[in-house]
Amino acid sequence: MTPFRRLVAIAGLCCASLLRAQSFVVDAANGPGTDFTSIAAAVQTVPDGAVLRIRAGAYAPFAIAGKGLRLLAEANVRVLQPLFGVGITISSLAANQTVVLHGLRVASANNTPAPVSLTCSNAQGAIVLDGLIPGPGGILALRATGCDRLLVRGGVGWRTMEFANSHAVVENCSVSGIGWVAVSLPTVTVANGTLQWVDSTVDGSVALNGTSVATIQLQQADLRLLGSSLVRNALGPFCIAGSGRVRLDPAVRVTLLNGGSGVGAIDPALAPLVKQMPKLTTAVTAASASASLVGRAGDLALVTVSLPGPRLAVAGFQDPFWIDTSVAGPLTFGVLGSTPFPASLPLPPGRLDGVRAMWQAVTWDQAADWQVSNPSVAVLNRP
Repeated sequence: MTPFRRLVAIAGLCCASLLRAQSFVVDAANGPGTDFTSIAAAVQTVPDGAVLRIRAGAYAPFAIAGKGLRLLAEANVRVLQPLFGVGITISSLAANQTVVLHGLRVASANNTPAPVSLTCSNAQGAIVLDGLIPGPGGILALRATGCDRLLVRGGVGWRTMEFANSHAVVENCSVSGIGWVAVSLPTVTVANGTLQWVDSTVDGSVALNGTSVATIQLQQADLRLLGSSLVRNALGPFCIAGSGRVRLDPAVRVTLLNGGSGVGAIDPALAPLVKQMPKLTTAVTAASASASLVGRAGDLALVTVSLPGPRLAVAGFQDPFWIDTSVAGPLTFGVLGSTPFPASLPLPPGRLDGVRAMWQAVTWDQAADWQVSNPSVAVLNRP
């Protein structure tokens, strides 16, 4: 199939998914066209694969279990967790089910700072947390257990992230840690899984007694740091510690504020590997979705787009593909230079109710070093 025909096939697939998806309106004010006034009631009632368009207002937390849904928020949609209540939970997704949370503001219902949780567990399908906004008064923590494909894209104000037996990508996020706590804890923990950290910043926490532990703690985990990422720790002894594997792009900064930096700020037992690796980022406009790839100048590059698919390991590549290879088509092929390498996909007319466009790239150099970029997802949202 030619690249053009594959492009048409992808656009057609997106349109087909839109035609199948039922759309409902959630409005706390019960305005015209409202189907539900509560997100919690909506996610319990609507069918698998449905779209919820959420109007501005304050809502209680909710639980999504065994159901694929797309929650698309207008501006000023606030999900407020009570002081002793349970936060947002997503669980028990089958491989063919996807949950998208797009544009929600997640905060505490109290004026004083309080823990706010977003918990994902037992999910074989993809979970996309896109543009979530931690609101004032909340200490927003992400906890993922047994998640096969978790993508966190955008968001400033996260406090902690925990990943256990999961495979995750964090892109364009800021995680600040919890300052001056009774016992210093890692800001990010990864146990028995993989984490790709892309263009994101993370700071360590500091205990009241003036001590600090590693900002990122690994336990038999694979950590890949890409792009303009920054890992900081005020005291040390390390920014990244534990067991497993660490790979970082030369552009990544790992810094101990007491003076150490670079690989010296990483536990030497991890034997960190510094290597230039391809990094992919995405953007969406009203007319198109686009990707931008950076990597080693002179490498051949192929950028593809598809819907999300199961993680696929391919011999010769250290990192898996996260795209549906049965419909993916080459969009751009060429040689990397000193400026970002672009690719774009024109969007079909009509509504785009939270369709996920998953991008990934492959690069190759003359030494036969094949590399796979991080996956990057663009949520297509047009009312």
